Amino acid sequence: MARKFRRWRWLIVGLLGPIVVALVSLLWIASSQIVAPGSLPLGTYQHDSLRELTASPAVALISGIGLEGNVPYLALSPVPQSRPTVRGAVLRDQVGQVVASVPVHGETVGALVLLHGRRGQKESLLRVAERFAAVGFHCVLPDLPAHGESPLRTVAYGARPFERTLARRLLEEVSEDRGWPENLPAGLWGMSMGGAFATAAAAESDRWKAAVITCSFDDLHGVIRGKLESLSVPMAAWMVDGVNQFTKSRAGLDIKTVRPVDWSAQVRLPILYAHGTEDALIPSARGRNLYDALASNDKEWLDVVGAGHDNVLITQQPVYAPMALWFLKHLTNSGERTVAKPNRR
Repeated sequence: MARKFRRWRWLIVGLLGPIVVALVSLLWIASSQIVAPGSLPLGTYQHDSLRELTASPAVALISGIGLEGNVPYLALSPVPQSRPTVRGAVLRDQVGQVVASVPVHGETVGALVLLHGRRGQKESLLRVAERFAAVGFHCVLPDLPAHGESPLRTVAYGARPFERTLARRLLEEVSEDRGWPENLPAGLWGMSMGGAFATAAAAESDRWKAAVITCSFDDLHGVIRGKLESLSVPMAAWMVDGVNQFTKSRAGLDIKTVRPVDWSAQVRLPILYAHGTEDALIPSARGRNLYDALASNDKEWLDVVGAGHDNVLITQQPVYAPMALWFLKHLTNSGERTVAKPNRR
């Protein structure tokens, strides 16, 4: 009888062993995608952006590494007495149809910190910075933790003290190095994960005069669970809890604490929020939850009709103009410019 039991025991172990190994491997990979996703390799688009903007007489592009060697960054500024790039000229024309005047090209009226999404990097936002530079903004583009050339191995989506202060401290450091005015009006722009960083930064300091958030989320735990459920993954709630145990052990991150919807209670600066109506990764409803929770008395919602998560900036709908108008309205003296409501689709 004992011999028969031992045979069954080894048979069960033999069957369950590979399943356990596979499950542990799956949870490890899933936790890596959350806390240590890394960036996609630079593609042709990013290389072309670097090459063209480095050579362009319209902008000055520099690279550096700040915050004690922890945050690689690019900084893009308009060059006085120059002509805008093609993309910059298009945005200037769109803005000029709404405001009484557009800053002279090369004039600087403010500074923006642009925060990329998960698996992005500073180079991903060069074309965004190119456009904003054309209407008068210095732009600082950091590699967020565990992305691009960052030496930091894990990311917490703005939940750590270092991450909450990253944008403010980096802007202070770059401003001093580049000789930008200390009191230059400053704004935040964040995409997806970068939107969570922007929300955390806005809650942390009153340094910021306005922000634009694009396709971000209210609650990371809920986003992950919702995605698994949409894919009909068995025991989705249990899987998320399992992944959370791995993120805790690997990076000290409880994903249940990554709740920009809670941080929003401290966000009182003007916010423009844009979200694709067909976003399958972060449904528009989650963006709405975050938007509704913002304590700001000056906020606007912009539907990007038909856009998903990855193409929200490149549909036929003009989205850069409303964003640029928002920053110009709130980072400059509104008495000097008449800013109308941008068209909504």
